[in-house]
Amino acid sequence: MDAGFRIFRSLEEAAAFGPCALSIGNFDGVHAGHRRILRRVVELAR
Repeated sequence: MDAGFRIFRSLEEAAAFGPCALSIGNFDGVHAGHRRILRRVVELAR
């Protein structure tokens, strides 16, 4: 995975991982808007 991203298939998986920030959705590719959302999620997680 890139830049420390992880994919969780359920909220239980994410909860077991520890404190985290989640971005939930279906992405058909990483467009400019998606990159901004993901960048913000990473900022919040740090």
